[in-house]
This record gives sequence, structure tokens and C-alpha cells, in this order.
Amino acid sequence: MKNSVHDNGGFIGRVADYAATDYYISTTTVSGVSSTLNYEWYNHNRGSPTTEATMDQFFDVSQSDVSLGGTGSWTTDINWSNDGTSSTTVSKPSYLPNDKFALKLSGSITAPETGTYTIKAIGDDALDIFIDGSRILYWYGGHGFGGAPASATATISLVAGQSYSFVSRMQEGGYGDGKKVEWQKPSDSALSVIPISAFSSDQTTTSNANKKNTGVWSMDADYLNAELQNAPIDIDAVYGTTYLRELTSFPSSTFSSGSNGSGQVDVTWIFDMTFSTTDTGCLLDQGGSIDGTYVGMVSGGNLRLSLSGAVSGVSNETSTTTTDMSAYAGVAGQLIVTIDYQNHIQCWWNDSTNGINQIVSVDFNGNGDWAGGNSARVGQGSGSVHGGQTLSAFTGTITRYREITTYVDTSTF
Repeated sequence: MKNSVHDNGGFIGRVADYAATDYYISTTTVSGVSSTLNYEWYNHNRGSPTTEATMDQFFDVSQSDVSLGGTGSWTTDINWSNDGTSSTTVSKPSYLPNDKFALKLSGSITAPETGTYTIKAIGDDALDIFIDGSRILYWYGGHGFGGAPASATATISLVAGQSYSFVSRMQEGGYGDGKKVEWQKPSDSALSVIPISAFSSDQTTTSNANKKNTGVWSMDADYLNAELQNAPIDIDAVYGTTYLRELTSFPSSTFSSGSNGSGQVDVTWIFDMTFSTTDTGCLLDQGGSIDGTYVGMVSGGNLRLSLSGAVSGVSNETSTTTTDMSAYAGVAGQLIVTIDYQNHIQCWWNDSTNGINQIVSVDFNGNGDWAGGNSARVGQGSGSVHGGQTLSAFTGTITRYREITTYVDTSTF
């Protein structure tokens, strides 16, 4: 029970028998947002698919070597590559890793004319497209943009003004990557890239978690919810003041992270920092092309994690995840990254305005060594950046870095 006395517009009232329970996340979904698609991308450690059934497995997290990398809103034409291949005009999205990923775009496509359309897709590597629930074209296997087979082109009858479900999938193995999707409308004499304006999708936004007011009655629900909003944690009270390492100058020199450079321990990294939605670069790099961990930022206020040993029983494997934390841009606070030897990761953001909020919790179910090469560096990548991520210096501000090998149960936050 909690009693609260406050001035409500000149009236002093006592709110009794109030129970505060549960966290909640407020979500808002807007249907049919024009010029958007939803994306999902996945890490994998397998060869290129040769059938629709094997292509499906690249988007199935129940597979032992597949994990979700990230989700979000796609707002450009499907006409991208990492090297400008085949006259593509859109750069590869920054959140996608160099190799070993699969990308799915979904939403609706609206026909501007009635008649027969020709649809064509080319890319690197495997790809397929579904319209109105049916696969209309495909090109499986490992390949580049050139030499597309007949199966990569299809014709379909569409009705002006009618919207149809649309799914575009592609898989990347290694080296070059990208995809280009074109159509020839009934009135056209040649193919052209399908503009993003032809697509739409449902877009969902999520607010920060707050305590939910489930009391018998609230004289001032806004007051009570604000009063019970997540409180920031006291870093020293939670983690203590004995650090394995503490740095205040960045980019730092290289050092051995963990216990004498071993990644076979639990560890927590705390970054006192400020960032904007345009800031990018490396926060922490453990180095190593096999074992290692990378923590960084990519454009849009997105946190990038890349981790070795993320899939149990698979050697030399790296998984990457990207998570939006733009809600905390411009606010000085602490990014807390807790990781254990089984590669379970929890990331939290803590500041005096927003309190303590979880950014991401990832269970990679691995058995890997998160420290690679004993060449850790804060604020910029080391010589061999883990997971093929950028070694560029972090363009935001880091004021303090603390490393602790004592595991803290963050579920108590």
C-alpha cells in the first residue's frame, strides 16, 4: 500500500489503498503508412539455399545457426548494393553486416493501373518475391547480379487502386550483396525500379516502460504515474566502486579486457556517454576475427552488438544485432552492457530523466569466448575489429568507462 498527499489544483487529497503493479509498454500502430515497408534481418551460418523450403530456414530462429539481427522501417527503393552493382542507386543499409545475413521486407504494394505487370528481381545472393501470398519469382543459390534466369521474372495481373500483400527476401553468403526489384506497368515500354511510394505498411511505435497505475482510484493518474516512473539506479550502489578497469580518456589505448584477457568470465561494461541520432562509431572493440565482442553505434541512434560464439557448437561464428535507442539521444547517461560466458547479453540505459530502461536482451545460446586477441579498445576499434564492424572513432562523447567482472542480476532494476 502507498499513501500520497499532494496539491491537486488547490485541493489537498489523500490517495489511499493504492497499489502500483506491473510495467507496461505503450504501443501505437498506424495502418497503411505510405512509402514504407517493414524489415527483418537475420544472422546465419550456412550456405546459399537452393529451394523455397531451404530459403524459409534463413528466417526461422528455431534453426540452431539462425538468430534475429534487427527489425525496423524500410523507407527507400529496393535498389541497393554494397558497391553500386548493376546501376543500383541506394547504399547498403548500415545495420546489415558484411556477410552471412538474410533480409526480409514486408508490407503491401498498390497497383497504379489495371492490367498485366512484369516483375523482375536481381541481386546477390539468393532471392524471391511473394505477392498476394504466392511466390511469383525466385533465384536461389549463390550468385551475383548478372545472368538472371527466367525464374527471376514474372507476370501478374493487378487492379488499379487495389493493395496486395508483398514480401521480398534475400540471402547473403559472402563478398558482394544487394537487391534490385523492377516492374513494367501495363502502359510502360520498359522495366523501371518500383518506387518506395508504391508500398505501404503498418508502423508501430513503442513508448518507454513506466509503472502502471492499477490502484482503486487515482485523483491524479498523471501525477501518480510520473511519481512511479522508473527511477535511475545509483551505479556505485549497484556495482560498487572497485573496478577491474576505469578509463577517462578516449579513444583509449589497447588493453586486455576481462580477467587477464580471458573472455571466459562474466563481465559488465559501463559507458558514461552522450550521443545523437547522427553519431556513429565504435564504443568498445574486443578485437579478433574469431573470438571477440563489438559495441558501437550506427546512424539513427541504433546500438550495434556483434558477438562471437553466439551459436552453440558452431566455430568461428559471429552474430550481430541492432537495436533502436534514439529515445535517449541528447541525454547524458550510462550505457550498461552485461554479458556472461554463455553469451547472454543485457543492455540498459540509465539517466536522471528517463530512469533505468532496458535496451535489448539477447540470448545467443552460445558457448563462446567474448574476448578476442586481448586487444580491447574504447572509443575506437583496434587493429582487427571484431565481426567486420567499423573501427572508426565514436563521434559522440564518452566521459568515463568502467569494467567489472562481478555479474549483476539486472532483472532487479
